[in-house]
Amino acid sequence: SDAVAVLQDFFGLALVPDTCDQKILFIVGPKRSGKGTMARVLEALVGRDNVRGPTLSSLGTNFGLEPLIGRSLAIIADARLGGRPELSVIIERLLSISGGDTLTIDRKYMPAWSGRLPTRFAILTNELPRFADSSGALPSRLIVLTLTRSFYGREELVLADRLLDELPGNLAWGMEGLDPL
Repeated sequence: SDAVAVLQDFFGLALVPDTCDQKILFIVGPKRSGKGTMARVLEALVGRDNVRGPTLSSLGTNFGLEPLIGRSLAIIADARLGGRPELSVIIERLLSISGGDTLTIDRKYMPAWSGRLPTRFAILTNELPRFADSSGALPSRLIVLTLTRSFYGREELVLADRLLDELPGNLAWGMEGLDPL
């Protein structure tokens, strides 16, 4: 019930443009545990035009933030890091964006853009990446939802479609998640 409440809270947060809570959702779980289904429903609720799907490593590249300009949700569908040298840049950017800081973002063949990104992050992974953040700022911003059950081999292949058919009910459910916040 706690996991459902956490997910409901984040769905509600993703529906409003206010990012002052400075939270990032991490859904960690085994393969075929429902991470992608949750992401598809969240994307439909927020609206596909408002969602981008960067990779975690793309956040550390020169033009990696450009697709997030004006977008309210970034779903990182299969977060992997390894021992990447740009890890500190990725952490810095996650902190800056979730913290509502003004950023100057390089854009290809256009002048740089400056402003605040209204972007929330939902990061899906099979295992929690190891972030080296001695300040402790990033862990304090994470909402970690841990899934333990895998439906591998017994997937309900039409579950996402069924949930998308129930989108008005999912919207109401997400909005209820805002009440306690």
